[in-house]
Amino acid sequence: MKIFKFLFISILFITVTACGDDDDAVPEDTSGDLIGTWQMTDLDYSGTSSSEFMGTPLNQTFTGFAKDIDYSITFTENPNEFEGNGGYTIELTTTTGGQSATIDETVSGEANGTWELNGMNLTITANGQTEDLDILVLNENTLTFTSEVTETIDVNGITSTTNVTVTSSFTR
Repeated sequence: MKIFKFLFISILFITVTACGDDDDAVPEDTSGDLIGTWQMTDLDYSGTSSSEFMGTPLNQTFTGFAKDIDYSITFTENPNEFEGNGGYTIELTTTTGGQSATIDETVSGEANGTWELNGMNLTITANGQTEDLDILVLNENTLTFTSEVTETIDVNGITSTTNVTVTSSFTR
């Protein structure tokens, strides 16, 4: 369940704007394009997790996508704040030692925080955590962003490192 909460927070962090077609161009201030309410249309993620317990390694890969999506995020300015509402179901396939398993996990919850846009980088702060998101598409109708997150935790002597790449798309 902890990984789902971690992924949900990551997804929320990955929800803001910047636009540009040319990496050499001076970034245009597109924060006005971000303002308003966006409906999630797609969410895909993939990653790896590696752990070691008493010298024995355990490696996993996973992929997931959202379905039954009823989630929106609203961005305001002056002050730059966001609010997420709704939920969705994640279909998660995990492979460990050549064996795969697929489960559905319902993700719901309210979230709010602040945002700052610098070029193609959106920084989101919520619940005391800050996340940098890379904006792939931002125009008047489409918002797509991605984030790569690495988290290492230690529980009862077991250290686990998880790497997750999340791509989310929204329309209005």
